Amino acid sequence: MSHHARKNDARRRQELLDTNRRAALQDLHSSLPPALEARRTAQSQTTAAMRTEVPQPLLALTADYGHWAKKNITEALHLNRTHAHDMRQWQRLVLYALTDTCAYTFTLAGAIAAHLQQTGVEECDVRRYLQTPDLNRYVTQPALDLLDGAMGRPAPDERSCCNWEIGRVIVGTLGDEPA
Repeated sequence: MSHHARKNDARRRQELLDTNRRAALQDLHSSLPPALEARRTAQSQTTAAMRTEVPQPLLALTADYGHWAKKNITEALHLNRTHAHDMRQWQRLVLYALTDTCAYTFTLAGAIAAHLQQTGVEECDVRRYLQTPDLNRYVTQPALDLLDGAMGRPAPDERSCCNWEIGRVIVGTLGDEPA
């Protein structure tokens, strides 16, 4: 087989693989169960049409949670190499790192989706951005508490204050006051 034919064959395989991965990812998005503590958030007075820039607290949350998600996925990849010889350690450590990554990304996606709902973005658009028919998979009470803390809103009741405090700390450590 010539060099050119090998490249074309490799390109076709990659395109098929990418198509299959996209389809599998969409199936995964569609099959996610609704969150147990799902919430619908109320629209605020500020509409999406009025806002042209991303609020600083959302940028701060994305930077912080993105950092921790990246750190955990990098850790999972590292553990994948270093514990390949020991299934017991590999399964435990890799899954810890991967589920931590999921927790960060789900909470962040929920906080951003809640903000979009609050600012008047059409629900069908938010569902499309989240790639899910059900917003309740992401917009959970912990995500709402995180968003409220970052945006400087009043603290929730004591039982769910942890994420609110995290939102306040993230915004405060970056030197940005909520908008």
